Amino acid sequence: MIIARVELHGARTRDDYAFLHNEMARRGFVRCLSANDGQSLHLPTGTYALLTAVDVKQALNSAAAAADATGYSWEAFVADGTSWWSRNLSSC
Repeated sequence: MIIARVELHGARTRDDYAFLHNEMARRGFVRCLSANDGQSLHLPTGTYALLTAVDVKQALNSAAAAADATGYSWEAFVADGTSWWSRNLSSC
């Protein structure tokens, strides 16, 4: 599993991030993960998971393309891993 975090500089409304969410989804990223108890949890705004088998650099390139499509300047962080814990995430 790959986790990506994208921050749009200057984004002021939910619509600004809604466009990013759609662009990330087109590239296979999801905003909800299933927890061990079966509950589906919503990742924080600008955070995405990629559950397909790609390397981190490919995932970063995909996230960058999605962020570029928004027209905003942006920052991105991408990492891979197999274990995760969370607190205070809302249900999907």
